[in-house]
Amino acid sequence: MMTYLPGQTSRSVSSRFFAHVQNTTWYRQFLQAAVVTLADLAPGSSILDIGTGPGRLLALLHHDLALHCIGVDADPAMLHEAQRYLQATSIELVHVPAGQALPFAPQSFDAICFCSVLYLLNADEVLEMLRQARILLRPRGRFVILTASGARGQPLAREGGHWTFASGVV
Repeated sequence: MMTYLPGQTSRSVSSRFFAHVQNTTWYRQFLQAAVVTLADLAPGSSILDIGTGPGRLLALLHHDLALHCIGVDADPAMLHEAQRYLQATSIELVHVPAGQALPFAPQSFDAICFCSVLYLLNADEVLEMLRQARILLRPRGRFVILTASGARGQPLAREGGHWTFASGVV
């Protein structure tokens, strides 16, 4: 079931670019850290992907781990890309305009993912997103943060890459 904003049919240049990037081998490898971290969740566990973009992480979690996935994004063009990519799945996509609260009940999710999104926000927006995520997580829920770092040698950077990964239980 897809929930999608009505009337969105155009594709922006940036959404096409990020959809292309997320189809590359290196990006799939980038997402594997999140998949491995969530691999021990029971099938059907609820996952929220904030800033889902074109939906590649959702597809991996849904197909590889049989998780119940919901993706949100502020960019209608990115959701359009995700809708095209995920059309044969039961993954739900929800448009949440920038600055608006996430429209889910407290303690709705077993895990919440932020992949390649937090670097787009200012510090106050990051704190607000994390605050909302904490409310939406079930007890012992997990968060996964995966983002490009742009530099080697970051404390959490994986060997050979320019990315940072963090996860934890709340």
